[in-house]
Amino acid sequence: MRPFLIALTLLVASTLAAQTSYRGAYLGTVYIGGQQTQSIVVVDVFSNNLVLGLVYDYATQSFLYVPQMPLAADGSFKITAEGIVYSGRIQGDSISAVGAGGSIVVLGSKAPATGLAKAYAGAYAGMLVTPVSTRDHGLLITADGWIMTYSLITATVAEGGVGRISADGTFTLSFVGGGTAVGQVVLNPVTPLITGSYLRNGVLYRFNGAREAAVNDLINISTRGFVGSGASVMIAGFIIQPHAKTVYIRALGPALTSFGVDNALADPVIELYSGANMIASNDNWQSGPDAAKISVRPDKPLDAREPALMATLEPGAYTVILKGKNNTTGNALIEVNQAD
Repeated sequence: MRPFLIALTLLVASTLAAQTSYRGAYLGTVYIGGQQTQSIVVVDVFSNNLVLGLVYDYATQSFLYVPQMPLAADGSFKITAEGIVYSGRIQGDSISAVGAGGSIVVLGSKAPATGLAKAYAGAYAGMLVTPVSTRDHGLLITADGWIMTYSLITATVAEGGVGRISADGTFTLSFVGGGTAVGQVVLNPVTPLITGSYLRNGVLYRFNGAREAAVNDLINISTRGFVGSGASVMIAGFIIQPHAKTVYIRALGPALTSFGVDNALADPVIELYSGANMIASNDNWQSGPDAAKISVRPDKPLDAREPALMATLEPGAYTVILKGKNNTTGNALIEVNQAD
């Protein structure tokens, strides 16, 4: 039974229509024959229709660079590594994959959107300058402090390593082929570029790259008004550009009474749309799929009858409809907030 680390990077064309996004970093555990290993899975999703696989096998000291493979709209994918076909799927904040007739299972969850390395978080594509050559180079950093690197020695041969990064940009790496390195990354304060270097076996390596998913902030929008029925429901529109963003949407109705608002909407309902397609909805926030994450937010709804949801969305235009359950009417408030 040999431990290994698998890293999958998912990419997307920018011409996709607005839709729920799979973007984000996922961390997981590898099980072989039902036994949990010490191996981990790092998955970076910074697009929505192609899968690029990086397989780190420390037992055999081998690293595989897997060509891009399709990611379906429902989050399912297949990837081949070391002759084994893995069938996987992303659902919500979870990712899973099964290979070798079910004897190898990968289970993971989305990495936190915040953490000590949030300033560096992202996927970078650039160059690595070695003592004897210049190579194509990739770097992935998660907000909670994982760092993963790979470089292409030739069109078919690559190497990589995984380690941890601190809040000051210093990091350590353990390479699949053996050996460790220590280094530091530096962000450009104006553009989404990164530079850095590491010392490996007494030799200095330098790298640079452009961040594929630079940080972009969504401005909070909030509107209070009377919610009617039919064509008189409340509508809030917002646009996300140029990268995917996780949003937190909530509506207040009954809670407004404590703030002196008369005729508050007793049981509000929210629906999130991309064009004419409804992609999420909620009635009572505690019964929704995001209840656990919302429950720890300081701005969670104040009444159990009030709705809230979270969604990671691709660039595009979106609409939130706020209405009363069973066509009821009254005053309510709708908010769209940045969640990451």
